[in-house]
Amino acid sequence: MSLSKRAVACLSAILLSAISGFAQSNFGSIRGVVSDGSGAAVPAAKVIITDDGTNAKITLITGADGGFSAP
Repeated sequence: MSLSKRAVACLSAILLSAISGFAQSNFGSIRGVVSDGSGAAVPAAKVIITDDGTNAKITLITGADGGFSAP
C-alpha cells in the first residue's frame, strides 16, 4: 500500500472514530402508557421513575391518553 493510500486510510479511520464519538450520549428518555387490566388508558395516574444509581426520582402524571414521557 502506498504512503498516500495509508494516509487516506488512517485519516478515514480517525474521522469515523470522531464521528461515532459525537453520536454517543449519556442521556435518554422513557415513554410509556399506563393502562388497566382491560387495556383502557388510565389518565391522571402518578408515575414515579427512580434512577437506581443516584436514587433521584422524577414524578409524572399521565395525560388523558394514559401516556407519559420523561427525559
